[in-house]
Amino acid sequence: MDERIDEIIKYLQNVGKLQVELSELERLAKEKDLTEDSFEVLREGLLELKFEIILEPKNNEEDIKLFQNYSNRSNMSNVGMFMNDISNQTRSSNFNRNDIDEKVQIRKVQEGEKARNQLSNEYGYSSTDINLMLDQIESGKSNAKNLKEEVGDEAFQLLSTMLEADESQELLFMKNALLIVHIASDFHSRNNKLPLDDLIQIGWEAMKNSILNFNFEKETKLSTYAYDSIYRTMLRRSQDQGRVISLPVYYQ
Repeated sequence: MDERIDEIIKYLQNVGKLQVELSELERLAKEKDLTEDSFEVLREGLLELKFEIILEPKNNEEDIKLFQNYSNRSNMSNVGMFMNDISNQTRSSNFNRNDIDEKVQIRKVQEGEKARNQLSNEYGYSSTDINLMLDQIESGKSNAKNLKEEVGDEAFQLLSTMLEADESQELLFMKNALLIVHIASDFHSRNNKLPLDDLIQIGWEAMKNSILNFNFEKETKLSTYAYDSIYRTMLRRSQDQGRVISLPVYYQ
């Protein structure tokens, strides 16, 4: 193991706590001039030693300003409009990040994905068909009633499950919005091969994949679970700048 990595691990062990904030870990890595690959080795080494890496930035003024900058731009890109939508909802008096039961919402999202697959595989509906039916349900009770008679109770219930999943996914994105901005901005400061806009979009994409693949047997927060996916995906995409990057279908 790199001596610099070993020094950081020993320092954290001597502190006597099995917790370290991401910002502190990044500071130590920067002091030791670690590369992206070395930072990943450090992170994995700490997780093997049962350290908890606290990822949610708390009262980080730079990240908050960055988030607001993107969400308030008048000439918005797709990511700007997406963040504006998230920003408006997180400012709602009805929204409290701490009130969100992550695992309950994650289960709903996963059930929604299963429902989509069932509608596709067993009923033969295309993605376009499914999206049109979801729009029909949301457009009003009379349209929903007609659709239920057309597709049957079971298919209609699967569609309803998908709508609940969309709401749960939105809540999870709202809760983790600032975290994704933080990871993207930090990655960009050390590896600027991709624009920050693209890195943030990659973060949403990786977060969605983490929600769908979340392992409930691991007693960890979604943010901790998702970090590896977000970081690795950003690293991989930065090595392939020509690849087209898009937001999740739900937000397009």
